Amino acid sequence: MHLSRPLPGNLRAFKFLSALLITACIAACGGTEEPDAAVQSTPVPAPVVPTITGNGKLKIFILAGQSNMVGYGKLDRGGDPDRAKIVCQPRANGTPNGASNILGGMGSLRAMVNANPDKYSYLVDSTKTITYTVKADIAGCVKADTKTYSSWATRSDVYVVSLDSQPLNNNTVTRSGNLGVGFGSGSDNDLISGEGYIGPELGFGHVVGSGLDDKVLLIKTSWGGKSLAVDFRPPSSTGLGVGSPASATLPDQTGVYYTEMVRKVRLVLTDIKKYYPAYDGKGYEVVGLGWHQGWNDRDNPDYVAQYEVNMTNLIQDLRKDLNLPNMLVAIGNTGMAKAGRDKKSLDLIYAQANVADPIKYPKFAGNVSTVDTRSFHYPDTSPEVGFEHHWNYNGESYFKVGESMGAAMLKLMKP
Repeated sequence: MHLSRPLPGNLRAFKFLSALLITACIAACGGTEEPDAAVQSTPVPAPVVPTITGNGKLKIFILAGQSNMVGYGKLDRGGDPDRAKIVCQPRANGTPNGASNILGGMGSLRAMVNANPDKYSYLVDSTKTITYTVKADIAGCVKADTKTYSSWATRSDVYVVSLDSQPLNNNTVTRSGNLGVGFGSGSDNDLISGEGYIGPELGFGHVVGSGLDDKVLLIKTSWGGKSLAVDFRPPSSTGLGVGSPASATLPDQTGVYYTEMVRKVRLVLTDIKKYYPAYDGKGYEVVGLGWHQGWNDRDNPDYVAQYEVNMTNLIQDLRKDLNLPNMLVAIGNTGMAKAGRDKKSLDLIYAQANVADPIKYPKFAGNVSTVDTRSFHYPDTSPEVGFEHHWNYNGESYFKVGESMGAAMLKLMKP
């Protein structure tokens, strides 16, 4: 398994992107066990992912998972580099307050762009500006500041429809529009204040949008705090007596969020024009699934023991229930927060990697890929020091997770 990361230039040159494969080293991440074949890797030259010739049909990708697919990557507010000198009162839930309301601060997407203008200039629109004002409403913790930046760019060839609204069976679209920032957690008001968020959709959408000649539609179906063992439990996993002896206590029914995910995808596919007004009616192809989930399984040994079989069942059941037998799958593993340093997290990473092992699962050879995201965890330079389960709210982390998943998807699409 390798970690894929595209190296875009400006938006036009980005059509000729490359995917850089970085080796995934278990030992370097503190693993104490010998990795299986599925997670071992040898450094290889970066293969070039060519632009894929279009056929005029809209290309659709499903992005699903729990809160890390919803997205908690901060846009314009990040961590204060001097926060070691700042005394912030803990939040009500006891987690540390990392003084994260610093405009352009550490771990924000803005900080990533500012530090790498040649590489990420396509993410902003230099012809427009946006001004933010932060008031010092927390004495000694949040700094008052006003800054003006280039506005965030959007691209008209990639459209996003997010359907993660609650309660269940609600057909409300949470947010939709041309690919840009703000499709993560939060509301439109957060964008106005500079406290907006992104998920993997931003990096994923830019990579696949630039690698494909055809227009792209991303359908997001993701909900926070959901496990694969229970909430997304696929139909083929009902009644399974797998894993530890306690596995009999696992659910004997299809997860309600599996059912809801399928329902919402069908909702869009049955009336694409309604959800994507610019659709030209020339046909579409549902290409693949991007899956980023695992935190709510990781802390339960019974859930971890069954994760691999549940993930293989999820892929097969979705292909059947959506009538997409050739649907490609790119899995972004659960690489944040001490991933690989303790047995439960390492076992989950193994399970996510094993699903893409062509020897263990020949039927997934060439159509399922798992990318290692652990190198995208930056706990020391992130906005929120106490939220490892959300990549410490790091905008760069979420963007690079999406990039790597998008590059993996393009690689699967190569003829």
